[in-house]
Amino acid sequence: MENRVGVVSTLRIATFNARFLPGTRGLTRRARGLAHRVRDADIDVLALNELFAERARRALGTAFRGSHPHAVSRFGRGGLLRLGSGLAVFSRVPVRPGAHAGRPTFAEYRARTDSDALAGKGVGYVEIPGPRASLHVFLTHLQAGYPRDGEREKRRKRAVRFRQIRQIRDFMVSTLSREQRGTEPVLVLGDLNVDGHRSADRGEWRRMLEVLARAVPTLTDAWEQGAPDPDGGATFPARRPVHRFDYILWSPGTGGLVRLREVGLAAGLQPPSEPGPLVELSDHLGVQADLEWVERVAPKGALSR
Repeated sequence: MENRVGVVSTLRIATFNARFLPGTRGLTRRARGLAHRVRDADIDVLALNELFAERARRALGTAFRGSHPHAVSRFGRGGLLRLGSGLAVFSRVPVRPGAHAGRPTFAEYRARTDSDALAGKGVGYVEIPGPRASLHVFLTHLQAGYPRDGEREKRRKRAVRFRQIRQIRDFMVSTLSREQRGTEPVLVLGDLNVDGHRSADRGEWRRMLEVLARAVPTLTDAWEQGAPDPDGGATFPARRPVHRFDYILWSPGTGGLVRLREVGLAAGLQPPSEPGPLVELSDHLGVQADLEWVERVAPKGALSR
């Protein structure tokens, strides 16, 4: 008789480009609306991009205090003339910054261009302890492109993203041991500004996965693996999305202790379907994944060995 798989615990994790930019209107109202929608959507861990505005950061800290008290609300540093990384994590369950285990927590990108040079973008790391295995979570926001960009500018920004992706690979190698990268579950979350929609030219998407797989060999695009509609997943622009820029990349590791149940667009982080009291949160849609910690359970009457 074969052992069956029992679910020990579940976790819903989401990534969202929240577009909290300094000087924009309604920051506090949108922050409160975001916290309310996250709770309603039963999201356990929220990884944010573009949390640049200090007012929004403070408002989120207050709004999440009762429901998602475990937070890393800042990765890296900004300054008087430069924004920070815009990365943050708010969680129901404990999260440990890399420094907790003597690992790095953040690496700022050496390559950036255009308006991204005004921010300290980079890649952050947190560990989420689980009942059977910890999750190693890397969150980031890659070089942006714009509709106004000509072909030469698009090529230049793809080259910048490629250098940033290689820096993520090197950061994962320096943060986790070879054994951890092979056997333990790893996630890479964020607005990667690489179009992975099946209607797009996915050359950059394939190149990204090839580079990151040199650090974590089993890393894949969770949407391709666990979405009910592999042809969907567009996240930008929010009202009529055509580009799949926002990702959960996933490696279960070889230990078999965590599995991906499902991935999809985060229902709570989508625009209101009609005018009303709901807040328009962002120009992106969120992506969420449901994970399960599992264990092998021997059937009744089986002999233990």
